[in-house]
Amino acid sequence: MEEHFRQCSKHILLACKAYLEEAPIGCGFGDGKTEHENQKGTSTGFKLMLSKLFPKLVEAFSDKGIDCSQFAEMHK
Repeated sequence: MEEHFRQCSKHILLACKAYLEEAPIGCGFGDGKTEHENQKGTSTGFKLMLSKLFPKLVEAFSDKGIDCSQFAEMHK
């Protein structure tokens, strides 16, 4: 499981960042699709919880030796 998160950490953090910036939930990142019919944006409650959890996720990945420097500004 640890290896999975090591390999997917950048994608997970990019998805979290996109959701915080109003991307639709379930939006495929990096597949060339930016808009989908019937997809809803993130709710205020979801963004609030994610904004609290995001720094902890960055810290947990960093503690495992994963480079999260591109997300450092959001971590503070």
